[in-house]
Amino acid sequence: MADEQPYNLMNSDAYFTQSVEAFMDTIVEQLDTKLGQWEPEIADQVRRFIWEIIQLADQGIPVELMRSRAVEQEVLNLLDESDESETW
Repeated sequence: MADEQPYNLMNSDAYFTQSVEAFMDTIVEQLDTKLGQWEPEIADQVRRFIWEIIQLADQGIPVELMRSRAVEQEVLNLLDESDESETW
């Protein structure tokens, strides 16, 4: 299964040819492999993103409405930097 290409979720034929369970098993296997290959900081970031998605999904928040906390924090940091530069 490691030699298989990742599924394209937009390709409905590829998605529906396998059961949802097999599809998820493939994702879990790929994630497990990738987490061991990525730099530790990247792997930790991915783990946090996945955890955040699960938590928000449990609350019934659609994926389209989820905002990455990392992006939010980046924007806040940029705003803080902008405010600091104006005070000088």
